Amino acid sequence: MKDLTFVAEHHYSRSSIGIEVPVTLSWGNSRKVPVLAKVDTGADFCYFQREYAEHLGIDVESGFHQVVKTAAGTFDSYGHEVTVQCFGWSFETTVYFAALPNFSRNVVGREGWLQNFRLGIIHHDSTLLLSRYED
Repeated sequence: MKDLTFVAEHHYSRSSIGIEVPVTLSWGNSRKVPVLAKVDTGADFCYFQREYAEHLGIDVESGFHQVVKTAAGTFDSYGHEVTVQCFGWSFETTVYFAALPNFSRNVVGREGWLQNFRLGIIHHDSTLLLSRYED
């Protein structure tokens, strides 16, 4: 049996749908924007609402275009390299911003977020445990 230890502990709300974590996005010397994002182990990448890119001063359509296919349909998104901060850690990664303003979900997925962590979930206690992968 493998023993795991974790550095951070986050208690999430059982009243919301999904497990939400607080992250902060920043870009260049621009402003920072706090976001509540759902942990989605099925999402290939991190996806955020367009308004957060605009708040940071990012020209959404200048990024890498990607059509995202989900069980609910498809949507256009654009990838940009930003700094993500959460639970005291900070890292540069590519995230995708939705092309349309009516996109209402913010998720942290496998590439760009989960790849940086070791993660434990004790749903009975509404607890998310994290450590950086390298720790």
